[in-house]
Amino acid sequence: MVNDIFLPSLFNPSKFSNLNAFIDYTYSMFIKDFNPNSPRIEFNSKEVMARPKILNCSNCGNKCNNQFECQNCPFFNKLDIFQHICSDEDPTLPVLPEYKNKKNRTPGIYNRNRATKVAWLRFMIENYQNENFIWYYNRPSSNKELNHFFWLHKEHYILILVEEKRKIYIRSCYDIKSDEDEKKHYRHYLQYKQNIKRECT
Repeated sequence: MVNDIFLPSLFNPSKFSNLNAFIDYTYSMFIKDFNPNSPRIEFNSKEVMARPKILNCSNCGNKCNNQFECQNCPFFNKLDIFQHICSDEDPTLPVLPEYKNKKNRTPGIYNRNRATKVAWLRFMIENYQNENFIWYYNRPSSNKELNHFFWLHKEHYILILVEEKRKIYIRSCYDIKSDEDEKKHYRHYLQYKQNIKRECT
């Protein structure tokens, strides 16, 4: 706790009867805040939302390396970005040739720890100026879009938003697992702070 602000408790999978019930609950909380049609959160006076694209597994032939079957997939008919933030990348899953140029994302490997941290996303955006929790910085991407980074530094977790015209979308969020990645984000954060300081003098 800092100034009566608490980091929200993680979603607890053990309170649910099965994986699908846990994912359904987590998804309902995610949609409550980031619904593509009626988002509830703003950043820099712009709505923060999830892209409306539904997960499509045809790009990998409806095959993945998860332990659940297609007919019981907890991510069926849910937003692709939700599956993305609850899963680790699966580098062994190839995209079929006919989809290679369509920027379709193959399903990742479900990671329960990542799914529990959906509880933190709103907090990270709304408290980005509280440096006891969040180290915020922004950087343009290679295609000139502006990426916003919200680094929950004590938890080694980062949320990335991308700004496109009048809207902001969730791009990714994940656990920082290497010292190299940690140093990279810290370097970018310090550079951003230095730039801000120069602009104010």
